[in-house]
Amino acid sequence: MTHILSEVLDKFSNPGTQFENDSVLHRQALVLFSILHAALIIFFIFFIYNFSRGEYIRSIYDFVTFIALIPLLYYLYNVKNIRLATYLLGGIMFISLTGLIIIDKNNSFVLVWIYAYLVLTIPLIGLKIGTIVTIIFYLIITTLSFNGINEWNYGTWNMASFYSVLISSVFFIFAGYFLESSYVKANDELIKSREQEKTTIKELERISRSDQLTGLYNRRYFSERLMEEVERIKRNHTSACLIMLDIDFFKSINDTYGHPSGDLVLQEISATLRSILRSTDLLARWGGEEFMILLPETNPEHATILAERMRKAIEEMTIKDVKKVTASFGVVEYDNSVGTIETALRYVDDALYKAKAQGRNKVVLAWQDA
Repeated sequence: MTHILSEVLDKFSNPGTQFENDSVLHRQALVLFSILHAALIIFFIFFIYNFSRGEYIRSIYDFVTFIALIPLLYYLYNVKNIRLATYLLGGIMFISLTGLIIIDKNNSFVLVWIYAYLVLTIPLIGLKIGTIVTIIFYLIITTLSFNGINEWNYGTWNMASFYSVLISSVFFIFAGYFLESSYVKANDELIKSREQEKTTIKELERISRSDQLTGLYNRRYFSERLMEEVERIKRNHTSACLIMLDIDFFKSINDTYGHPSGDLVLQEISATLRSILRSTDLLARWGGEEFMILLPETNPEHATILAERMRKAIEEMTIKDVKKVTASFGVVEYDNSVGTIETALRYVDDALYKAKAQGRNKVVLAWQDA
């Protein structure tokens, strides 16, 4: 018993924190912890008080209830099944208060606990089940109080007393119901608002890192990811390859077929490149008709082969109202020996320029070109 009480006291300072991700469960946990701790203190005090007055039946009742609540509190802290714990507490208090009314029918103070139960049961157990349990408890209390006319409170309990309990109990049931339903509604609206906010933030993040026309990543986001890859390469002493491609004679396409056709070319090439690349590769629209590709953990031989596949795929594309479309490619390997990433970008740009100079629609590997 000492060990259990010690663990309970150790965790008392942070009630309900394990349920903070669910606002409804967190609230139920706080109510549950509050009721449990208050009930333990109250029933222990009543046990001492009634025992000292010689009311042994009442003191035994208080002690049994006190003992029944301790394992429940320990269970809640360790198993953390909030729903089952609330049902158990509701059941214990249901039996306890019903027994209290029968044992202590001459004490009007018992009615205070009845009203407290009516108000707290719905927030504790939940709107639907809590309402059902509360109504059942209310019907039992109503029956007992009606049968207690001219017997309770040493015979002073009369019909007016019964009607007082009847009306006030209905008020407390409705109060508990509407308070909980208002909370549930407000909580649902808050959750919905937060979900919409998260969706909006995600959409803004997507827009901020995407190219509006092609749907590919933009240059800013690609640069951020590229710097992350550079740091990884430095740490692990690995390498990656960069591919830069440029659509050949793109200005002529715009001038001949119009900008809508030029936009369609960009979109079709983007889709083609995306279909060829791996999920781990990073593709971005670098600017205008230029695209940049990051290939992690890839050697220059494989990068060149992949670039050649993309070159052929673009050459074989059929685009409405546009004749033949080709692209030129530059490839470079980046590792710790290259120096800065700016150097690698300059190398890949030079390789692309040489591919253009050699007649376009070619793949040129930096440092190894003829």
